[in-house]
Amino acid sequence: MSELAEIIRENPEKKKVFNLRLNYQFYKPQRMPDGQITLDDQQHTVNLPRILFAAECINYKEIQKGLKYNGLVIVEVNGLKTYEDAVNIRNQAARMDETVMAFLGASGMSVPSI
Repeated sequence: MSELAEIIRENPEKKKVFNLRLNYQFYKPQRMPDGQITLDDQQHTVNLPRILFAAECINYKEIQKGLKYNGLVIVEVNGLKTYEDAVNIRNQAARMDETVMAFLGASGMSVPSI
């Protein structure tokens, strides 16, 4: 988990995340059935790497294959009105005994916690 936390903290996509958070209030985000988020009436997508927390997988010939399930459960609070609300919820989740990790989503308006 510490390696994962470091990847999230020192992500090479930091600039993309910063720009997304800066402009998110001007977009009309919609989550698609495949989990992707489209912005601005489907003209733009959030093109950031994703992390699958519940299982270890590999990509083989462009098909994702599950190797093993690790039992981690992620709870995500979406649709928050402000960045400050997200920070407050993240801090509350982090104080819970059951929480292994809590962080802000790419938009700065959601809080995933494990």
